[in-house]
Amino acid sequence: MYEFKTRHIAPKNISSSIDPSHILHTKRRANLAMALSASDIPRTHREAMLSSEASSWTQAVESELKAMKDLKKDSEGVVVKFKARLCAQGSQQKDGFGFTYAPTGRSTSLRAALIVGLSRGYDIHQMDAKNAFLNGNLQESIYLRPPPGLDVPKGYCLKLHKAIYGLKQAPRVWYAELKLFFDSIRFRPSPADPCLFISQIPGWECFVHVYVDDMIIISHDVSRFKKMISARFRMEDLGEAHHILGIKLTRTSKTKILLNQEIYTQSILNNYNMNYCRTTSTPMVANSRLVKCSEEDHQAINPPRHLIHRITTLATSRKAWDRSLACGSPSSPLSSGNKHHGIVLDGSGDLNNVSVYTDADFANCVDDRRSYSGYVTLLGGNLLSWQSKKQQTVSTSTTEAEYRALFEGVQEAVWLKYLFSSLSIPFNSKFEIFVDNQSAIALATNPIFQQQSKHIDIIYHWLREVHNTGLIHINYISTQKMKADMCTKALARQKHQQVISNLKIIRQ
Repeated sequence: MYEFKTRHIAPKNISSSIDPSHILHTKRRANLAMALSASDIPRTHREAMLSSEASSWTQAVESELKAMKDLKKDSEGVVVKFKARLCAQGSQQKDGFGFTYAPTGRSTSLRAALIVGLSRGYDIHQMDAKNAFLNGNLQESIYLRPPPGLDVPKGYCLKLHKAIYGLKQAPRVWYAELKLFFDSIRFRPSPADPCLFISQIPGWECFVHVYVDDMIIISHDVSRFKKMISARFRMEDLGEAHHILGIKLTRTSKTKILLNQEIYTQSILNNYNMNYCRTTSTPMVANSRLVKCSEEDHQAINPPRHLIHRITTLATSRKAWDRSLACGSPSSPLSSGNKHHGIVLDGSGDLNNVSVYTDADFANCVDDRRSYSGYVTLLGGNLLSWQSKKQQTVSTSTTEAEYRALFEGVQEAVWLKYLFSSLSIPFNSKFEIFVDNQSAIALATNPIFQQQSKHIDIIYHWLREVHNTGLIHINYISTQKMKADMCTKALARQKHQQVISNLKIIRQ
């Protein structure tokens, strides 16, 4: 919680529950104190018991016997549940023992399923699995020291029969249990995403996107699935989907939905005392180039790693695709753009219309002269996926840089082919690939030998094989019309606004 401290409010009158380090000082005079966040989240059992919401935390602990505190908020950022979890200290597990991979749903798969659901007028609902990790069956014998607040005789420990939060293998065994359930009701995972489950029951089309314990259900009969899963697991029915993974979903019509991350963005501003910072019209200054700072400057600036992680997550995983370039390296100016922007998904478009735009900026990095690659994909005119990244090796020409970017875009197209097939998208035409470099197109479509390009790794010539299969059709497009331009370079305001408008990124 933050408050303005002014000459009218003496420090001794400020609530003792407020951490003094969280008091924001200002030179401006004010006549009142404002609380800028709803509630502090305690990090230990003792903090929870000493807080003003101790009774609520006690109820949470008693109902779930957990020890990690959190607040669950709705799409407007309002606290709807006090959450407390018993967590094992997974950091004390032995390296290489019990460390297993667990998949999580891809955001591209979710957007594709939403677009298909909107095109068919399906309902879009949400459910949450209660105590999800507690359903997993452990194969190992694991013992746990009793947590504070649990009455266990001294000298005793607990043997786990089920997985709990904090164990390295907990996500894996939960996914295994969940997959067994989906198999039993004739749902199969998509070959493109193991967390996108699709009904195989004739006459009932249903898509379920799973991200750990959050589920988005897309179907003309969502209640049928709700009954099935509620009979197996403890579930919370959240009704129509409004908020998932920091994304606010607003269905504006039968065929349209708006994805927005204003609440998630605002939480970042709150945490770093930037509530009243000025907005910018672009994520980066036009034509700027990133340069590694000196060790001395790095120590002076020292951006917290968790801040970089949160902004990178905002840029790459959800709606703020225009920030991906700005988050491309740790030395980037981490500008966040406008928190009120969102992506519109419209199901009224032609799902046979799939296009991929690829672009590169040759030798953009001043430090190592590597180029930046980027692509955007559109399904029925809707922004589906995007990427902005530095190339792994130095390209020796603009043609080579564009060719490598084209390779990455076509890789995405091949993956999308499997995704579309599992979602029953009647895609029977070619992927339209757009590039603004004629030489790169010639290199990809013709088995010609050029002295300047003979060094390009053979894996990139996989492009020619894909082209010969008829899956893709590579087209030339002028730089002025390139929709992936912002993935590789910082644009001026007018060009920036033009690109985001073409991609249905709007200001609410």
